[in-house]
Amino acid sequence: MKKRTALFVSLVLALALLAGCTPRPSGLFYELTGIDPAAAMLRVEGREVPAERYLYWVLDAADYIVREFPDLCGADGLPDWEAEVEPGVSVKDYILRDALDTAKMYVIVEKWAEDYGVTLSEASEQALDQELKSAAEQMGGEEAMARYLASRGLSEESYWWMARLFYLYANMLALTKEEGSPLYIEDEVLYQFEDVTPESVLADHILLLFPEEESQREAARESMDQVLAAILADEDPAAAFQFVADNYSEDEGRAYYPNGYLVTAEAPYVQAFKDTALSLEEYEISGVVESEFGWHIIMRKPLRDYVADLYLAERITEAMEEASVEWEDCAEAFSLEAFYAAYLARPEE
Repeated sequence: MKKRTALFVSLVLALALLAGCTPRPSGLFYELTGIDPAAAMLRVEGREVPAERYLYWVLDAADYIVREFPDLCGADGLPDWEAEVEPGVSVKDYILRDALDTAKMYVIVEKWAEDYGVTLSEASEQALDQELKSAAEQMGGEEAMARYLASRGLSEESYWWMARLFYLYANMLALTKEEGSPLYIEDEVLYQFEDVTPESVLADHILLLFPEEESQREAARESMDQVLAAILADEDPAAAFQFVADNYSEDEGRAYYPNGYLVTAEAPYVQAFKDTALSLEEYEISGVVESEFGWHIIMRKPLRDYVADLYLAERITEAMEEASVEWEDCAEAFSLEAFYAAYLARPEE
């Protein structure tokens, strides 16, 4: 399919040349650098990385330095390119390294998704489409969204491509728990992670704290009963539980433990929570459990959920370190300093 598309594009370009109407590069990055945004800036593992995406990641990394390290910037807003962000790493090297690492990461995720047959279901495609529409609405509509992307040098196609890869990455995580898959976390790897033992279970919960007013407790408890009934009535109770836990649980610890808590008999958690967690089978959902903090609905999750993100990130990082990189001629002429100075000096729209 890719070869046919490439041949078709080549034919269109050839016809345009014969007609004397060669497509002309345009966009923010072309104005700032003279580099065609569609041209390959580099190749990672033989795959082209368009200048548009690479320069967007450079811009994003430079803005991060300006935002997070103002002491490394001058009054004109430009970074001190030779200042050290970390020992032995200058601002310039940090930005270029970050942009290259991002390019590698996206290529590896895209390549692995193809290699391992990871695709998006119809439901995932719809969720992605809805997420992009919601993002546009929050910005004031599709035209406002398009203007914002253009101000960052990014086409809607690239924006969609990056968003889609995040969904593919999430689906790839499922392979870490699928025995027999090339990404499956074997036991000998699983138990190498700190605090993960064969005696551990992973438990997540929905917490409703006791209301301050004693008179409100009965109504609060009834609401938890209703939540539990709705979860159990759903065609996918585990997914329904996860949605409620992610969006409505009053446990502030979820910011640090989004996948749940490792529980053993000796873990420093309230007894009611521990006892229930240890009694459940995987994906089993408890009744409403009361503790000294409030009411809990608890679900036991696969232990591999606890380490899946870290495990997959480590595997991808290893692949990034080994990935081949070839720079194109346009990259040789690229100047980070001139690019970012021109970006900051551009007229405000």
